[in-house]
Amino acid sequence: MGQSAANAFRQKLEFSKAKEIIDIDSTTELPASVIPVKIRNYVQANYPNSVITDWELENGEQHVELNNDVDLVFDLNSDFLRLDD
Repeated sequence: MGQSAANAFRQKLEFSKAKEIIDIDSTTELPASVIPVKIRNYVQANYPNSVITDWELENGEQHVELNNDVDLVFDLNSDFLRLDD
C-alpha cells in the first residue's frame, strides 16, 4: 500500500468545523499554491534564503513560520503586521 501525500511530504492539515483549512504544518517547504501571493512575495523579498514551512489562520490573522524559525503575522488581506514571538 502506498503512502498518503501527507506522509510522503510530512504535511499535516487541520480543518475548522466549517471544513476550511486553518493550519498547514510541514517539515519541508509548503507548496506555493497554498500560500497567498502577497505573503509569498513578502517572504521572497524580505527572507530570500528562507521558505515557508507552516501557515495558520488564527483569530483573524495569518501566521507563517519560516524554516529559520522566524514567525510572521499577516492580516486577512495578507498585509504584513509584525514578527511573532
